[in-house]
Amino acid sequence: MGKNVDQDLETLFQLDMAERYHPLETFVCRAYSAKSNLDTLPELRWELFWHRNLEEEKLPPTRGTLLPHILHANNMSMKNKSYVMAKPVLLALEINGWDLRSEGVFGQPCA
Repeated sequence: MGKNVDQDLETLFQLDMAERYHPLETFVCRAYSAKSNLDTLPELRWELFWHRNLEEEKLPPTRGTLLPHILHANNMSMKNKSYVMAKPVLLALEINGWDLRSEGVFGQPCA
C-alpha cells in the first residue's frame, strides 16, 4: 500500500508541475509558430520537424530543457543588467541552473 501512495504522490506532483509550466510552454509555442494553435512543446516540435523539415538545432527546447534554459537566461539577464550598480546582489549560481566545479562553472545537465 505504501508504494501506491508514493506513486500517487509522484503523479500529483507531475500534474502540478505540468499545470505550472503550461503557460511557459504556450508562450514558447507562440514564439516559434504564431499562426498555429499548438500549446505543448512535443506537438510543436513534431509539427516543425514534420511539416517544415527543421533540423534539431532549430527546434524549440524539449520539456526537460525548458526550465534549465529559463534559469540560465534569468541569471545572465540579471548579471548583464546589473552593470549600473556598484555591488549588485545576484542569486546563487546553483539555483539558477549552473554547476560549480573545481574546473569552472558549467550548465547543469537537462533532464
